[in-house]
Amino acid sequence: MTSGLGPEAPMLVLVGARGWESENVFDMLDRCRRCRIRSSSTNPWPDIEMVRLLRGARAVLLPSFAEGFGFPLLEGMALGTPALCSDLPALRDTGGTVPEYLHPLDGMGWRQAILD
Repeated sequence: MTSGLGPEAPMLVLVGARGWESENVFDMLDRCRRCRIRSSSTNPWPDIEMVRLLRGARAVLLPSFAEGFGFPLLEGMALGTPALCSDLPALRDTGGTVPEYLHPLDGMGWRQAILD
C-alpha cells in the first residue's frame, strides 16, 4: 500500500545506530523503492543539525520495543514537533499525554497515524 503522496511524501530520516535485531526492518527499508530515506547509522549528528532536523520534521517517530527513557521524544517535544511512539511505560513517563501511542507491531495503525 502506498500513501498516494508520490514525490510529495516526506523523507524518512533515520538517526542513530541500528538497534539490536533490527536487520529485517532495515533490509525492508533498504529494498523499498518508494521510500525516500536519509540515514545516519553510526556517527552522531552535531546538536545544531539535530535541532534543525527536529524543527523541520513533520513528526518524531519512535517505533520501539524497549526504551530506557526516550530522549528523542523529549527533544522533539521541547521543539514542538508532534510525536508518534510505542506504547511503553518509559515513553509514557516521558511524554505524558502529548504523543500518540501505538503498539510497535500495529503497522496499519502507524500508517494511519503518519498519514493523519
